[in-house]
Amino acid sequence: MTDLYIIGTGGGAKEIIQLIEQINQREDRFTIKGFIVLDAANNRIKILGNDYELYEEDDFLKQFDHAAIIISNGFPGQRESIYSKFKDYEFPNLVHPNIDLHSSVIIGRGNTVFHRHVRKLF
Repeated sequence: MTDLYIIGTGGGAKEIIQLIEQINQREDRFTIKGFIVLDAANNRIKILGNDYELYEEDDFLKQFDHAAIIISNGFPGQRESIYSKFKDYEFPNLVHPNIDLHSSVIIGRGNTVFHRHVRKLF
């Protein structure tokens, strides 16, 4: 099981939670440990009925030198800027369980392949 932190808490984060739940229905692979934001007024957040740890970006970077990260923000320019701060962290690919990728396909790192669309890292 991979502990996973999601950057952002908006609509993209909710899509990623749903994708992780769908992946885990087939095989337990990821545990969402928390969310990372620029500024956090609290240290907990409730999303889709679940309670998670909430980390400010700077605090997270100081506290964790290794972690699996997914960027939920959908804007490519912002994703690239965020990635530059976290580039030394692990970025697993999240692939919907109904997607059958040919063995010759190389998708890199940090990509999300949903049931009906793909979001590349940047």
